[in-house]
Amino acid sequence: MFENVLEIIAINLSYSALFVLIFVTILVTYWLGTFNLTLAAELDLPGPKPLPFLGNLFDIRKRGGIHKALLEYTREYGKHFVIYQGRIPSIVIVDPETLRQVLVKNFTTFRNRFPPFNPPSPLDSGLFFAKDHKWKRIRTTITPSFSAFKIKQMVPLIEEACEVMMKKLRKEVADTCEYDKQNS
Repeated sequence: MFENVLEIIAINLSYSALFVLIFVTILVTYWLGTFNLTLAAELDLPGPKPLPFLGNLFDIRKRGGIHKALLEYTREYGKHFVIYQGRIPSIVIVDPETLRQVLVKNFTTFRNRFPPFNPPSPLDSGLFFAKDHKWKRIRTTITPSFSAFKIKQMVPLIEEACEVMMKKLRKEVADTCEYDKQNS
């Protein structure tokens, strides 16, 4: 009889331990999925509410892609907001003056960006993938190429390229309209 009581207590303790283990696992998993999702609150920036581990990926997909989602978020949250690509926060800046501040005046402070993947060497030395000192060196080297004088010298080339593109687009639209008329 006493042995049956001990067996019942042992079974109840094992179920309790299993319940506690499952509960702790759920809490740790939730914490791991959300501990990085507090940037918007820390910076006092608005943005869509992220899901643990997934961030705003479902919302972005529901809105028809990142480009459409960013346009809608800009209308909804203004010129500065935070979105989460998975657990990685991204500060989105739409205001040209703030962008100038970040990209020109304080570029040494804002050098690392979120890469969609980590490319192998030597591809990791490009402007879009370089980090830290490599990025600073590249940026410092190419900055003089984008002075107002150099850009003004490029305007005729850009205009010529735009004209070529517009001619091709007009031809493509005309061809498409003729095709539609023939198939109607």
